[in-house]
Amino acid sequence: MKKFSVLILIALVLTVAVVPSSAQDGGTVEIPGLVFPDQIAEGRQVTITVDRMPAESDPEKLEMYSAQLERFQELYPNVEVEGLAYAYTPESFPPLVAAGNVPTITTVYFTEPVLMKSFGVPEDLTPFFDEYGLEGVYADYALDIVTIDDEIIGMPGLVYTIGIVFNIDMLDDYDYYDPPQTWDELAEMAQVMTDRENGQFGFSFVTAGGRESGWHFTNIAYGFGATPDDLVRQNEDGTFTATFGEGVAVEAMQYIHDLRWEYDVLPYDSYGLESMEEGMATGRIAMIMHGGGSIGSLYNQYPDIDMEAFGFTAVPEGPEGRRSLIGGDFAMIDSAATDDEKEAAFVYNMWRRLAPGEVVSGIQLYNNELGLPDLPFLASEYWDQVLVASEPLVELPSDNYFWWFDILDYNELTLVPEPYSLIAQDYYATLGDVVTIVLTDEDVDVAALMKEAESNFQTGILDPMQ
Repeated sequence: MKKFSVLILIALVLTVAVVPSSAQDGGTVEIPGLVFPDQIAEGRQVTITVDRMPAESDPEKLEMYSAQLERFQELYPNVEVEGLAYAYTPESFPPLVAAGNVPTITTVYFTEPVLMKSFGVPEDLTPFFDEYGLEGVYADYALDIVTIDDEIIGMPGLVYTIGIVFNIDMLDDYDYYDPPQTWDELAEMAQVMTDRENGQFGFSFVTAGGRESGWHFTNIAYGFGATPDDLVRQNEDGTFTATFGEGVAVEAMQYIHDLRWEYDVLPYDSYGLESMEEGMATGRIAMIMHGGGSIGSLYNQYPDIDMEAFGFTAVPEGPEGRRSLIGGDFAMIDSAATDDEKEAAFVYNMWRRLAPGEVVSGIQLYNNELGLPDLPFLASEYWDQVLVASEPLVELPSDNYFWWFDILDYNELTLVPEPYSLIAQDYYATLGDVVTIVLTDEDVDVAALMKEAESNFQTGILDPMQ
């Protein structure tokens, strides 16, 4: 079993570009070496099912989707693509596996490769990569995540880091002309900008509990220097040992406690991702921890706000430098499909994301609201073409994100993989419950609480699966 304990250090010298979610055509991106067959399945009729078809409530994207599908079927009329509204969640997918109803193509989180392998779902795509010339097409850090036991089990589609979205005008009002550089500075700045009498808060992360709170806690823990093994260690025999009850993980949870009870900068209400974005859009929160795509979400969900008000930067610096969780998604093909269906599914996914003239529209469709700054899912030489091709479509104030790009240019951001996929979602849920207690009980002994949660996670989750 492959262990993802190696930290990925990247330096990306990028020009900023944003592709708005609109049904416009981007320029052409040419990826030499890709092989698109003249025929699929030797012309035999084949039907594949594909998840994440845009909903009727999003007519613009649905129109783009339908137009792209028509272009594909003009080339390959024997392939029928049945779009499904289904979108992956950890709860909904196992019943599909049990019933044998897995879509031919399913897009899942970067946390899930080993879990998907344990279900026996993903096809080994390595032979397809070789046959159709995909070597060197994807960014190495993305391809590494979907490579298990030397098998490529997916095609990366979205890659992101978590950073800090901030209201430039609110910071300016308090004479802050740059975002916080350290975690301590974040807390101090947030304290100055918090005005509870007027419903204004200096900072928020996901405080609503559950997996998303555990996910955000993990990013803070990484910022404090944690590695996946400092949270849950994968042993040489394939078993797991919970390790988050000591060390930097406890320090990170104590920091969350202090944000609430010492600095008093967090909203009293429970905030999820959408409510955080609403707080940013309405000027009630100065800074939030979120992915770069949240800029695109603000743009699409709140069309009347001034996007010039928002900036984005990397996570603050901790004792081991700036360190951020890397997330994303990938498309996998059901191993239970027929050979013809597998071939059709691979060519369809390759075509809709990588064919000349389709790359930009594929990003618009399948990366949701493409804000900035997401990481490239393609190798840098091809991503450079994406930036040029999408430049005419730029509608967001790209200069407002220079802090993030400068940090990348100077090689100052370490990307840390999410916790091991077999246990990631259960781990996130467990730590989300701890976050809830810490934010509601001022007198809680954080170290003791973390040790108790570690023990319960070991005996209740890890031991039964080993």
